[in-house]
Amino acid sequence: MSPNQHQNLDFKIKIAPFGPASFRVEVTSSEGKATGTFKLPFDRAMLRNTLDGFRSNIKNSRDARSEDEVARKISVGEGRAILSPRQLGEGLFREVFQGDIETLYRKVRKQSWRERIPLPFKFEIAPEAEALINLPWEYLFDPRWGKRGDFLAFNEDTPVIRLWPGQEPRPPDTDPPLRVLLVSAVPRKHEEGLGNLEREIKAIETHLQQLNRPDEVKVRIDHLKAASLDELAEIVRNPERTPHILHFIGHGDTGSLLFEEQHTGQVKSASEETLTIMLRNASSLRLVVLNACRTARANNLQDQLGVAQSLADVGVPAVVAMQ
Repeated sequence: MSPNQHQNLDFKIKIAPFGPASFRVEVTSSEGKATGTFKLPFDRAMLRNTLDGFRSNIKNSRDARSEDEVARKISVGEGRAILSPRQLGEGLFREVFQGDIETLYRKVRKQSWRERIPLPFKFEIAPEAEALINLPWEYLFDPRWGKRGDFLAFNEDTPVIRLWPGQEPRPPDTDPPLRVLLVSAVPRKHEEGLGNLEREIKAIETHLQQLNRPDEVKVRIDHLKAASLDELAEIVRNPERTPHILHFIGHGDTGSLLFEEQHTGQVKSASEETLTIMLRNASSLRLVVLNACRTARANNLQDQLGVAQSLADVGVPAVVAMQ
């Protein structure tokens, strides 16, 4: 369906600890409120093995042409996952969307479909709910939607969004042209792990350039190749060059991104603290895309929020990252 771009329905899900191995779920929507409880539908060993399997095979899904092919390629191969993406997503869905919460969900989603209005699902998970923060909520699967069921996040009208506690999305109120900064930071020691980087950059540039017209430039694209941390910092500090969208392509880990030193060629790890200090005062920044592994993961043992969560915590309105 063609979404109405001028309005959204609302469905916000807050999850916080409630008791031993139990969590309280509070839903606020445009059609009312509902509460319930949530327990992990799978034991921790099964979840760990499944997610390890997904991570080891996720690269096989890059050339997939359909939702089924994505799911199949993720769940097969060496390091086979115990659960398929559908099984994992359906288990999470059934635990969250039950009782009054499911009734409210069905009502709002039918309204979304009938009136052609987008329905984003906004998850706010309390930091104390450590067991839930790293779960792949983006796999939520509704087995009763349509004839075959539906992955919510695969539908552009029902995106799954994570909110940092207390944060609300800000509208992208920017004057054209929209400034997009593509940052490819691939240390030479790690080049083999990123596939065809130039093809990916070209695809992004081609799609964005289609928004421009001969008489009007709506998007201005800059590409910082083989970026060092110092080069990125210099651009961000310049009010005339600070991007509205920062798209990073490279390598990452829990709590850090990898860059290459400009003069020595040595690999430099930029911690989440360094990145937040750099970007927290970039007032024009509206979206950060982190195409780098584990940038959406937290490490509770080392007291790391994760790169994505850290950026959201200092006010970046929206962050897209990888687990």
